[in-house]
Amino acid sequence: MKLYTNTPGNLFAQIALVMADFAKVPVEVELIDKESEDYKKGFAKKHLTGKFPLLELDSGEMVFESVAIAHYFGR
Repeated sequence: MKLYTNTPGNLFAQIALVMADFAKVPVEVELIDKESEDYKKGFAKKHLTGKFPLLELDSGEMVFESVAIAHYFGR
């Protein structure tokens, strides 16, 4: 699983990471720069609104918004 965020201290990403820690789910964090070519070519296609955080599951599914991500880990 990958959690995409735009800054290391993003509060909303931290909420999701706390829930992942409680659930003992390993999560890889990837920082994305909205000005980079990687963002414009690849990541922007995954998430049309461009908001962070975004959780990409191993199956390829995407979970948007910190509360939904925290709820996913809570299950």
